[in-house]
Amino acid sequence: MEIIKSREFKSNQAWDSKFIANMNGITTKLHINDGEEVFVVLDGKVKMFYKEDEKGKSSILNI
Repeated sequence: MEIIKSREFKSNQAWDSKFIANMNGITTKLHINDGEEVFVVLDGKVKMFYKEDEKGKSSILNI
């Protein structure tokens, strides 16, 4: 078992990632980026947590 602490994940380049798990064909990775991202929900819903103006916010993305 590996304990992954997201705040400790460091990278030398943008968009680098660390493989965490694969469950039923769904890959989960921890990644770092330095720009905008696009998230698409194809089925179901996701509660997205993010920062805007240094404030924690959330939004539900669904179809």
